[in-house]
Amino acid sequence: MSRIPAPGAIVGTTTISAVLALCLLGGVGAQAPAAAGEPVTDPTTVGASLIAAENTATVVPLTTTMPTLTVTTTNASATTNDSAGTAASIEMMQTLGLAGGVASEQIPAAALAKKVVAPAPKPAAAAITGTPFQIAHTVATQAGLNQQQWVCLDQLWQQESKFQTNARNRRSGAFGIPQALPASRMASAGADWRTNPATQVKWGLSYIRVRYGTACNAWAHWKRARWY
Repeated sequence: MSRIPAPGAIVGTTTISAVLALCLLGGVGAQAPAAAGEPVTDPTTVGASLIAAENTATVVPLTTTMPTLTVTTTNASATTNDSAGTAASIEMMQTLGLAGGVASEQIPAAALAKKVVAPAPKPAAAAITGTPFQIAHTVATQAGLNQQQWVCLDQLWQQESKFQTNARNRRSGAFGIPQALPASRMASAGADWRTNPATQVKWGLSYIRVRYGTACNAWAHWKRARWY
């Protein structure tokens, strides 16, 4: 008995082969995505259409239309003006940025202000101690007198007061280590001018600098005139 397939079976086999070839070549995953709004054709529908065409039946392929998603955000504070809408959007972003801080905590205004650091108070000057002669040497050195100028100052004030804080000239009334005349002139260096040797020395150095320039110049004048 011959095993020759019927003509309808041959056609059916040929059609199935064509469908399988189409799936392998085109593939569902290889199909290019349809643009928004365009119909999308299912490959299985195409295969069904081909088989139906062989059986002279009319099959309408199924199509699926992808909806277009449109998201519209309306800002209540925006106006029809584009620039106003842009400004409102920027303002909203800035507000969200401030509100979304660390742990959603509000930043206090004081933290945003520039910190003003008060300058540290200057340490009080250490009191100069010692004998009036030692204090005079310390003050003169701090004022910038070198050794040569100090030697001249030492000789000058040894002749005037021997570095005694309460030395007074009976004839003129000159007073103190530098023998200020009148004595109250030393008040410009400090209110304790009567008893504080450092205050008297500071005034005496200022007087010599203004009148003679240097202690050696004052000493030279004293040697000629016996006063300065």
